[in-house]
Amino acid sequence: MLSLFGSLLGFGTSFLPSILSFLEQGQKNRHQLKLLDAQAKHAEVLSKLKVEELDAQADVSEAENIYKHASELAKANKSSFVSALQASVRPVITYFFFVVFGLIKGLAVYVAIQEGDDAYQAIINSWDEESKILFSTIISFWFGQRGMKAIRKAMK
Repeated sequence: MLSLFGSLLGFGTSFLPSILSFLEQGQKNRHQLKLLDAQAKHAEVLSKLKVEELDAQADVSEAENIYKHASELAKANKSSFVSALQASVRPVITYFFFVVFGLIKGLAVYVAIQEGDDAYQAIINSWDEESKILFSTIISFWFGQRGMKAIRKAMK
């Protein structure tokens, strides 16, 4: 009986190294998977940082090129008046737009009052959704880029 038990024990324990090796390999594989997952997360963070860096470099390069182009135009012009005029095209167009916008809205309020509307209500009615959109678009064009960058940066 004892010899039978010894034989069974010997036969059973002959598989023990294989079982332990299998369990050890499973543990190594789980460790390797965790390591690969950590490396993937690290690579994702690095790629996001690289994209942000490239965006910042593009912004700086764009600003440098704009200033370089304006400087080259100013040097090419012999007349300071022409240089000043070139630099003021966008602002002058914006001023002109606001003058025309104000005149049209003012005339709309004036006509509404002449037709018997209340002055307050005429002003409120003249400031419609389209006017708000147009006005905010122009203001955003001139002042929004840096403000939006600050907001996006604060949100991250």
